[in-house]
Amino acid sequence: MADVAEFMGARRNPSLDMTSGQAAFARKYGSPPAWHQLGTEAPAGATMAEWLKAAHLDFEVVTTPIAYKVPFNGQNWHPADDHRGVVRVNKDSADFDKPSHGAIFQVASKRFKPLQPAEIVQWMWENAERYGMPLETLGSLGKGEQFWIQIMITAHKAERKKHGTWFGKVDWKHEAEEEIEKIKEN
Repeated sequence: MADVAEFMGARRNPSLDMTSGQAAFARKYGSPPAWHQLGTEAPAGATMAEWLKAAHLDFEVVTTPIAYKVPFNGQNWHPADDHRGVVRVNKDSADFDKPSHGAIFQVASKRFKPLQPAEIVQWMWENAERYGMPLETLGSLGKGEQFWIQIMITAHKAERKKHGTWFGKVDWKHEAEEEIEKIKEN
């Protein structure tokens, strides 16, 4: 019962994933540490694989058979044929086929197909790169249950020729100021 309470507590109050013994959090090379002073710095010009390793997200999620005890007959274990335990395994581990820290962090239907951290980050990475937005931070909460990526979004500098001039330029800031003035006048 303590495991269930611990699991439910983590759901209500998520914190940085510390399953590997270190915070699953990485920041861009050269950026200042986060307020919590946890995590690691990704190498300069890091690839997605290097970001995953720096953020301690270089693990895989697998399912494994589980069993349960019947409350009134607690001595016998019964296989849960229609459910599987969801566990994380470290890719670098010699015991790749064994769960990391022996912790099942979810129980799911046997039809459940887990997404891998690399797949999730790959999707976020590609969408950020498509628009030229550099990665700032990468991390996870709980026991690798929630992932986040922080990207830098910069203002668009759409300068264009100012109407009625040869060399004058105007940008969105100038147009916004004009709109604000029109609103103030009305």
